Amino acid sequence: MTKHRIKFYSEYDLSAGWYLQKIENILNDWKDHTEELNINDILELYNIKRYFDATLFLKSWSTNTAENYKRIVNTFPSIIGRFCSKLSNENFIQIYNELDKEYKDDFWQMVADFKIFNQISHECINTLLKDNEIAIWHILHQKKISEHFGPILAEHLVNNKLSGERLISHYLEKERNLTNSLYFPKEFSQKLRTQAIINYIEHEQPNPNYLHLLANAQSTQEFPIDDRLKLKALKKYDIIQNKLFSKQSGISYGVEVSFKSIPNYSIEESSSDYVGHYSYSREWIEENKDYPTLLNNFIYLFGYVDYEGRCSFSSLKHAMGVLENLIETHGKKDYIYGISFNMKDMLSTIQMGAYQDELRKYEICVEDLVKWFFEIYLAEEFNAKGFSFSPPSKGTTYAEKCKLIAISIDGILKQFRLYCEDGFVDRELLEISSGHIVFGNLKSLLQNKYTYIKSEDFSKEAFLLYSDQATMASIPKNESQYSTLSQLLFNEQLTIKDFHEFQQDKIRWLI
Repeated sequence: MTKHRIKFYSEYDLSAGWYLQKIENILNDWKDHTEELNINDILELYNIKRYFDATLFLKSWSTNTAENYKRIVNTFPSIIGRFCSKLSNENFIQIYNELDKEYKDDFWQMVADFKIFNQISHECINTLLKDNEIAIWHILHQKKISEHFGPILAEHLVNNKLSGERLISHYLEKERNLTNSLYFPKEFSQKLRTQAIINYIEHEQPNPNYLHLLANAQSTQEFPIDDRLKLKALKKYDIIQNKLFSKQSGISYGVEVSFKSIPNYSIEESSSDYVGHYSYSREWIEENKDYPTLLNNFIYLFGYVDYEGRCSFSSLKHAMGVLENLIETHGKKDYIYGISFNMKDMLSTIQMGAYQDELRKYEICVEDLVKWFFEIYLAEEFNAKGFSFSPPSKGTTYAEKCKLIAISIDGILKQFRLYCEDGFVDRELLEISSGHIVFGNLKSLLQNKYTYIKSEDFSKEAFLLYSDQATMASIPKNESQYSTLSQLLFNEQLTIKDFHEFQQDKIRWLI
């Protein structure tokens, strides 16, 4: 049976308390028999030292006990150093093959920290990589080793079946774990990288998520992507998707929207077989054909915006499931969304189409409502004069409308900018205005319109208080009634002692 050894993951990892109890037993029984230690014993000492470097101690340790443990642990670097000095080309591969699985990454970090790589030849590393293909991915976490053995690593990378995927992930994927950065050697040239990606695409079972990421990526100076390479990835992605879903496997979902007779003006909502059904009162439209009400339907009937005029279509992090965040592969510039966002997108699109069809019965177009809003409503209600909107003609196709809408939006934004600057829309100035409006640079009549979170502390506060992933709501006397710490605090009278030990430090930080 393999011994369960000490492993340091991070100072925030929930396993720290459990491992510290094991460390306590080791230090209580410590005897300096360094000649009997093997590589896994050495790496266990190395991990114990990392707990003390992070000043992680059990609260049950007295000051004297902690100081005694620190004196013992401070002798570990010299013990580790003596062991490392004996590593050479003759025993390096043998010792590597004796490593416990969980210590592969620690071994290479120790090689970097103690500069053991200066004792090992390129030929030795070449031999090791031939027999241990996966070892290269532990090595590349260490910048010094990657630089030292650059030519050998580049040679193995171009033929490694995972290189293409790791390249795509490193340069294109939204970072999930900053501690897992890879340091590709400079000898792994762009030509070799392209070949590695081609090898990956042509492999029997490439991950379709990474193929999709590559096919939709933008070429950058840091990671240039040839259009032919993107096309190759897209074709392979389509082949895999068609194969996976050839038998219509998976779960389908959707929405259905209708207008029907509902005399009391209510909205009927139901769901069946992963399809949401929404029905709206035909009588309400027939009896309320004034433009203000027809526009307000986008608020009170369809929920396009809330009562503050804020768009309700944004993808919200808390609306995404845990599996969606874990399984999905996202690019660095991707807009992150899940099934909840897809449902809102489908619903709003079908609502608009159904609403247009209903309004046509009364010879009203949605474009007429927008024109009225800018040219009449703004002037009458806010004395904001000079705005104009030119909708597409009634015979315009949907494709043509899509092309014209961008021009219309840009025109409205330019008018609003002039209104913010001058208090009115100067038509002559508008006519000669050039360039496009960037939303982020758009001015406002309010001095403090937006708030942006730039503080890491504030983000951490929000996570601990309001995220169901923070594990702060599950306490010994109440394991599952609440999802977030804020819900728990609003509903229960608690002291800090009511929380688990690993939660108490976070509570103190919040205080």
